[in-house]
Amino acid sequence: MRKALLPILLIVAFTVASPSNLQTALQGLCQFLFDIVGDLAMVMILLSSVSYAAAQIFSAEMRARVIVWSQSLLQGAFIGILMVILVPWLLGVMLGKSFDVNNCTFV
Repeated sequence: MRKALLPILLIVAFTVASPSNLQTALQGLCQFLFDIVGDLAMVMILLSSVSYAAAQIFSAEMRARVIVWSQSLLQGAFIGILMVILVPWLLGVMLGKSFDVNNCTFV
């Protein structure tokens, strides 16, 4: 149910919004993502480190599960950082424009 909720909300938001409001909303979303991804990545890396260190006192089976979880957190953090860095650049290359990080627009 949760997986279906986000696309439904996005569809409703895009169909109700006028083009100027849609552009403003997307710029706000872009700025929010740029602001929060670094913080989330740091928290994920910190949780990964703490759980990996704590796993060393567990039994072998539990340690293996915690290490897999730690590696998943670390991979998720790096993938999130790479997406925030590469996606605007790739879109700019495809559109033939450069990305303005301060305004979240293509110029």
